[in-house]
Amino acid sequence: MRKAAEAIRAEGGIVTQAVAFLDREEGGKTKLAKDNIQLHALLKISEVAKILYETDAIDEESYKTITKQIKKEKPA
Repeated sequence: MRKAAEAIRAEGGIVTQAVAFLDREEGGKTKLAKDNIQLHALLKISEVAKILYETDAIDEESYKTITKQIKKEKPA
């Protein structure tokens, strides 16, 4: 998303917001905020993983693997 925003801005466009289907919660929201871009995500990976685990769609090991990737983001 950052590269896309850079390309748009290089052509004179204005980018202040971005939309994603899934926020992987790996620090992207914070990185985009540093570029003055507000991320709007429909879902967070933590929410999806929790539902998948609670409905037995994934096992505990998979759930733990997913949640280990999540970085607690600080407010921008």
